[in-house]
Amino acid sequence: MRRPKRRARRLIGWLVLAGVAGGLLWGAASSVCDAGDTAGLCGWDQIERVEVRGTVRLDADQVRAWAAVPLGTPLWTAEGEKIAARLEGRPWIKAVTVTKRFPDTVVIEVAERVPAAVAANDRGRVLVDADGLVIGPTTLTHGFPVIVGASASRPEGLRLGARILKGFLAANVSLAPIDSLVIDVTNPDDPQAELPGAMRVRLGRGEFAEKWRRVQAIADNATDRMPSPRAVDLRFPDRAVVTAWDRAL
Repeated sequence: MRRPKRRARRLIGWLVLAGVAGGLLWGAASSVCDAGDTAGLCGWDQIERVEVRGTVRLDADQVRAWAAVPLGTPLWTAEGEKIAARLEGRPWIKAVTVTKRFPDTVVIEVAERVPAAVAANDRGRVLVDADGLVIGPTTLTHGFPVIVGASASRPEGLRLGARILKGFLAANVSLAPIDSLVIDVTNPDDPQAELPGAMRVRLGRGEFAEKWRRVQAIADNATDRMPSPRAVDLRFPDRAVVTAWDRAL
């Protein structure tokens, strides 16, 4: 019964000795390197390459510049969390993973943000992603739905506009191409949308996919009975109000 215990104590002893020996060897190697690598044994684990993966719109060299990984330093000193922190929040970057590849490479895997809409105001236009986060300035005037009444200084409006667009996609309606939508979130309590074909929708609050389905049903039923332009008011939970829309207003 005592032999397993003796073996365990011996194993622990060997592990301790191995750890001490490893530390002594590392210290000795460090001293040799500090004193001068006359034998050419040092520097085998220094960072020589920073590999960037996953970029589509971003330039890999720009990512390397943001990451600021010092070449020529030991690979073991590269701190992935700090490198990722220098990249997170940069234009186009949604997520970052940093790994070290023995013996001399840091690998940066980038997930880029995907443009979903353009936010426009009197100061210019910016691209935003599906979560309503600003990617960066743009000069595009078509190709994306437009959110008005919000900006980087009014991020809650951008998030609201993004939720309305997500609802439109989730509803799978045939009202109009999504890149023709104009979402007005100037008043967050009364968001509105304008569609081609002379229809304006007051969406109000609630589950936007269901509201878009109601708009589709109204459009299907009112086409022949009410001339354009039409205004659809969905601010009320139990009914929809359809009226003529005077564009002059």
